[in-house]
Amino acid sequence: MLLAAAFPAPAGYVNDLGSVLDDAAEQYLEDFLATLERDTAAEVVVVTVPSLEGRTIEEYATALFAEWHIGQAAADNGVLLLVAPADRSVRIEVGYGLEPILPDGLAGEIIRTEIVPEFRAGNMPRGIGRGLNRISQIIRGNPQAGLATTLPDPANDLPPAWFVVPFFSTFVAFGSFAAGLGLRTRTYGPLITGVMFAGTPLLLALTVAPGVWLTLLAAIGAAALALGYRRGVSAYWMGMLRTGRRESAQEDTDSAWIMGGTTGSSRDGSSDGGPADSASSSSSSGDFGGGSSGGGGASGRW
Repeated sequence: MLLAAAFPAPAGYVNDLGSVLDDAAEQYLEDFLATLERDTAAEVVVVTVPSLEGRTIEEYATALFAEWHIGQAAADNGVLLLVAPADRSVRIEVGYGLEPILPDGLAGEIIRTEIVPEFRAGNMPRGIGRGLNRISQIIRGNPQAGLATTLPDPANDLPPAWFVVPFFSTFVAFGSFAAGLGLRTRTYGPLITGVMFAGTPLLLALTVAPGVWLTLLAAIGAAALALGYRRGVSAYWMGMLRTGRRESAQEDTDSAWIMGGTTGSSRDGSSDGGPADSASSSSSSGDFGGGSSGGGGASGRW
């Protein structure tokens, strides 16, 4: 992989670093490719280099494509035509977004039929022009290329906040109430369960319902937590969560934390089956548009 510092900044759609094109040809292709992007949103870039610096043209093209971010970020709809005259190599690197209409086989055909014959005849500007013209025809002639400008935003696939918030609020309220009970009764079970039930929808709300909706869910959670903590002092919840029996335990701030809800055990060591001194079973506790990389392409030599 080439280091980022090895590449100069792109000067436009045409970057004739290998001095293959004259000024007139370079300006013509620059205008041609600018019009193509304006009409289709696809970014096609041509680069000539004096040397591949000992690397294969595939390695060089992949690194250059990624470094220059050819194509739009959301669509990855870029195409790179890379020519290395000294190495007698050429490659068409295609972004993932355009690979369905410009697959490897078609890219290879363009190289074999449009570009390489002109290069072998000694007319490199014409070969580059014919290759770019064929790429342009494919992009313009395929309706799928137009999808590059209207790719759906993943956020639009999410359900609306007005539907999500009432649904999430049920889990947030239940979980927060359980967590409040666990805090007051000093029992791990309801505390852990409550945190999971309340925390998961709150994290999801960061994506689907940010802003005022997230604030509303947080307020619901805080109110339910306070209510659970307040109700946890009752003998009912103390008994149910600490011993598994109603009204069998009283509030004791010095009580040790337990898992909670252990049926058949009590604070005095007795069980449901007999007195405290009887045997009991033990319980266990549980630049460009921002395209990322090329998706495919083809290479050739002459």
